[in-house]
Amino acid sequence: EIQAVGRDLTSLKRTEEELRQLNSILRSVRGVNRLISRHHDGEKLIQEICAHLVETRGYRNTWIGILGKGGTLLSASEAGIDPEGRLVSERRKHGMLNEWGLSALKKPGVHLKRGRMTLTESPLLDRYEEGGIMTIRLEYAKKIYGLLSVSLPGDAHFDPEEQTLFSELAEDISFALHAIETERDRQKKAATLEEKARQLELLVLEHSSGLWEWDVNEGRVVMNSAYETMLGYSPGEMGQSLEDWKRQIHPDDQAGVIEMLRKVLSGTNNEDIYKIEFRMLKKEGTWLPLRGRGFVVRRDKNGRAAKMVGIHTPAG
Repeated sequence: EIQAVGRDLTSLKRTEEELRQLNSILRSVRGVNRLISRHHDGEKLIQEICAHLVETRGYRNTWIGILGKGGTLLSASEAGIDPEGRLVSERRKHGMLNEWGLSALKKPGVHLKRGRMTLTESPLLDRYEEGGIMTIRLEYAKKIYGLLSVSLPGDAHFDPEEQTLFSELAEDISFALHAIETERDRQKKAATLEEKARQLELLVLEHSSGLWEWDVNEGRVVMNSAYETMLGYSPGEMGQSLEDWKRQIHPDDQAGVIEMLRKVLSGTNNEDIYKIEFRMLKKEGTWLPLRGRGFVVRRDKNGRAAKMVGIHTPAG
């Protein structure tokens, strides 16, 4: 009976330790997700994730390497200490990915190493006399962003549950990096489009052609005085709603103009610039053939056009 009680106590302690480790992992994952939700700077996000995993999970080291063009190591963020008590960042500030890192990049999934390891086997340190390291590539939408690698001290081990959560954590970090990159590209594209719009406006003013600006959310179209006089109106006489503008398009041209605008607004074909010819009704009752060119200068977070500008000039 005493032996049975001893076995039960040992089993209970083991279960309690497993629950403690699982709770620690879950706290780490929740903390990383909170960091992701409030960060828009990839470099700062990665650094804070490294520090957070060391602090909350008890990893001896955490290392995240980000790849640049051509698959080279662009930057590395790290937290923790090596077996001799020194900061990891003091030992590896620069360098190429070694054999272990390159092998982890080639295959998806979690890669494990246990026991004493050399530098050629680890992206972190010269040696490990501890529980081992766990590495996984950061990948989203078939693009590899880098590597995540952690180590455990002493005789600790990576159980299957931790490996599963580690893989999910890598997915969350990869998606965050993708989202940050997408937003950065969007802002860069928006700045380029704004510059094109300014250039277009200068061109319109110089040649006295018709300039229009469309606030899609408000449904308001603003035209310059040259646009109105081109159609025989006095400045400020034309209506400023989209519906007013559509009513002046020739019935035979309306369907083509509206379909073209629909495609540009949705952004499904990555189209931000359009060209089209159509006819508009002049105040005197005749039809004026126009050549139109427009730009999307801003899109919302869902990719739909929020603001457009353009130029209409007589086609004849």
